[in-house]
Amino acid sequence: MRLLVPRLAVMTVLAPKLGHFAREYPDVVLDVTTDDSRVDLVAAGFDAGIHFGEFIEQDMVAVRVSKDLRPAIVASPGYFESHPKPKSPPDLRAHRCINYRHGSTGVYRWEFDKGRRTDR
Repeated sequence: MRLLVPRLAVMTVLAPKLGHFAREYPDVVLDVTTDDSRVDLVAAGFDAGIHFGEFIEQDMVAVRVSKDLRPAIVASPGYFESHPKPKSPPDLRAHRCINYRHGSTGVYRWEFDKGRRTDR
């Protein structure tokens, strides 16, 4: 079975389940490819894959395999000695942030929730 899995999901989703899977299905050989880009699973010849929820195509069958991930914005105390602490999401534009890129699709757009409101 050929799987396509983002690197983050290998450790957080796949690895904890591998022992159980191997015991339950000893005749299944897993061929796991790690790739953080958005790949068309079928066109690339994969049997299944793990994608983050917002990247699921409408014609795909999706099954939840983990709880929602809640990323955090963090900085060291030393960084804040020379930079003001952000008070709202737009303040982050003035900071040196590490961004995540999903392959060739561009830099990930951060989303911040406050009650029922979402800022991007």
